[in-house]
Amino acid sequence: LFRPLSDEELRKVMARSRPLHYAAGERVIEEGSPGDSFFIIDQGQVLVSKRMGGADREIARLMEGQFFGEMALLTGERRSATIAAATDVDLFMIDKPAFQDILAANPTIAVDISTLLSERREALTHAQDDLTAPLLTPDAGELKNDILGRIRAYFGL
Repeated sequence: LFRPLSDEELRKVMARSRPLHYAAGERVIEEGSPGDSFFIIDQGQVLVSKRMGGADREIARLMEGQFFGEMALLTGERRSATIAAATDVDLFMIDKPAFQDILAANPTIAVDISTLLSERREALTHAQDDLTAPLLTPDAGELKNDILGRIRAYFGL
């Protein structure tokens, strides 16, 4: 996610992040809630689950170096999944003002992020399709452009 940033830009991001700790079993974010931050996993693991077919269904497990919560932060949408600590977990939280500074310093990162977000959205859609009737979804290029447009609008780029 932060590959395009210089070492100095990366230091600034980390200086504005907030360390958090969650015990195993605690919920970090709740599906459907508003959000203006995202999280990077420093140590531990989290479970990603989604309410489908009337039940919570685990759709991913994330570990050190991975991140979550970016869709709500970047587009203003509500949280699309619930994240709970699978083990004790240490996180870094980055909020919208800090990310605004990242995008202002390096606007091309929005293109890279929109690619990643469209891939994650597509994976989430496939997980949902396992329990529901297939829906017509836009192709990957359309989805990426839609997400990129939302990021630019939300951050005023």
